[in-house]
Amino acid sequence: MAAEDNRSNDNVECVLRNGHCEGHTDFTFIADGRKLMTCGLDMEVRVWPSDDNDDQQSTDDNTSFTIADTAYAIVANSTEFFIACDSNSVKSYAMADGENETTVCRFTTNATHLDISADGKWLAASAADFTLKLINLETKDQTCFEGHAAPVLSVALDPKRQFIASSSCDGSVRVWNAETKTCVHYWSDCFPKSNDFENSKTLGRVCWEPTSGHLIAVPHIDRVDVHRRDTWDLVTTYRHNRLDEVSIATYSSDGKYMAVGTSDGVVMIWDTVSANAEPIAKFFHNKSLRITALKWMPKSSTQLCFCDINGQFGVL
Repeated sequence: MAAEDNRSNDNVECVLRNGHCEGHTDFTFIADGRKLMTCGLDMEVRVWPSDDNDDQQSTDDNTSFTIADTAYAIVANSTEFFIACDSNSVKSYAMADGENETTVCRFTTNATHLDISADGKWLAASAADFTLKLINLETKDQTCFEGHAAPVLSVALDPKRQFIASSSCDGSVRVWNAETKTCVHYWSDCFPKSNDFENSKTLGRVCWEPTSGHLIAVPHIDRVDVHRRDTWDLVTTYRHNRLDEVSIATYSSDGKYMAVGTSDGVVMIWDTVSANAEPIAKFFHNKSLRITALKWMPKSSTQLCFCDINGQFGVL
């Protein structure tokens, strides 16, 4: 689906593919967006063509890697992919064959989410032990950030690398200075509080505007608020009467589109440069299942991919 060609406001159709067993599922794009890599609770990592009409990879014997842990999140650079594991760690594997398992960092409980810089040199990781870490993948240096009062749901790296944003089961979203480790701003009561990543009603996926980082999108239970960098003033709000369990906010790579995913299977897309407050496209999951991952194809705003809580994924 090309977002810019779909301004009729109609419900977008999507064919779902079975990727993993039932449970939390995540994915990342690899090979400049030509493929996507998925992970789930079945201890498998699988590679698929991002083009829904391309079946070439379905018969490739090297498109499934077995790992030793349950995976909650996955990101990748050109040579490695990284997994947030239930074994209280983040691990890396060789992109080519899934071998060379290496522990990147450890927590005292399971890791929950990952984000990686555009150049693939910096990794951010969150965990259920209330902390998040920033890792320099070249030097292996680590910085730990503490201050949340409950498990951390997600992390988002500022494109300028000055800040890191995080959301937590304590209901807050925080912005941290990457060098001083101090919290420079926070929003409280963004979504219902919980005591565990798996029990949370939201994934709290925060995102920065990717071209310059001048905006940050903060999900609330019924909307997404966009704030200006440094002043943290409210700039705009994305809202719709069908959004009442907002979980994920994500910008397209050019910053022209905002996609929002919910815990009851709704995906909506807005044109960020238009004055029109209505979404330009909507998708409703036929079983109203939680959207567990939502990302735009790199360097393009023509395709949006997602995973659901049943281990399925689709391309819009």
